[in-house]
Amino acid sequence: MTEDKINETIRGADTYSKRCPYCFVYLSLDAKVCYSCNHKVRNPNKYGIAKKPFDWYGFIAAIVTWAAFGYYLWWWSIQMK
Repeated sequence: MTEDKINETIRGADTYSKRCPYCFVYLSLDAKVCYSCNHKVRNPNKYGIAKKPFDWYGFIAAIVTWAAFGYYLWWWSIQMK
């Protein structure tokens, strides 16, 4: 057997798939969306679990909320003078 074939046998089938981080279903390496839970997935980490994409909507919503709260505190401090 060649060295590539031996490494392929040792690693098994898990190196040719990734797992969804939400429902842990096996997916192909080129899958962008989990067929089971319909979440977006990215490339796998070294353990074979796909990475979760960054939630930009949640990040922006948190910044807007903090900015609105800061504006409210500023407005409230002016009203108290």
